[in-house]
Amino acid sequence: MSLTSVHSINNQNLRTINDKMFDNMDLVGDIEPAVTLEELKEVFKYCFRCGVNWEQHHVSLDCFECGGYSLERPCPICDGHCRNIWKRDLEESHRSGEASWIGECSSKCEEMGRDVNQICNRLEKVKATF
Repeated sequence: MSLTSVHSINNQNLRTINDKMFDNMDLVGDIEPAVTLEELKEVFKYCFRCGVNWEQHHVSLDCFECGGYSLERPCPICDGHCRNIWKRDLEESHRSGEASWIGECSSKCEEMGRDVNQICNRLEKVKATF
């Protein structure tokens, strides 16, 4: 069995404890601040898969998330015939891991493309009956 002595805490001991706590609080000031919203937005402009910087117009042609383009691309529906530029959907591109775009096609090619597909499907059915 061991003997333990009990000491009462006096003002000097309290001051020493407080001084040590304040010394340790100085270490807290050395911690880097949290990431700002602007810094986070900058990170979003990089491809999460291959790491290229889309804002500097870098792309990887064999990366699904890049999709061969940086932050903008010609209309994917009519291959740019309508001259509309589509913007990368950063959130969806990162979430899905595949290039995702926001924009509209103002060309008649979109409608013609559907008509051509319907005609091709009908021709294949006709061909299959012969």
